[in-house]
Amino acid sequence: MTESEASLPLVPDDAVQTIGDDSVVFVPGDEKGAYKAVPVTLGKEANDWIEIKSGISANTEVVSVGAFDLMSAITASGRSAAHGH
Repeated sequence: MTESEASLPLVPDDAVQTIGDDSVVFVPGDEKGAYKAVPVTLGKEANDWIEIKSGISANTEVVSVGAFDLMSAITASGRSAAHGH
């Protein structure tokens, strides 16, 4: 493993969703409770974790629980989703 591979962000596999032909992760949006999809390039997958080669940095907060629900809301209504209970 190279040094650059060692510093790639890792996300739970549940955090990665597919919209069209793009793999995306959800990150907090500009407003409280809002999220946006960020296209990412995937690396290796092991033990339920996936490397992210590009799209987010190592310290980026991503949605790992409920990402599928956000993807469903976005594909049904547009580019951003608000999450409320």
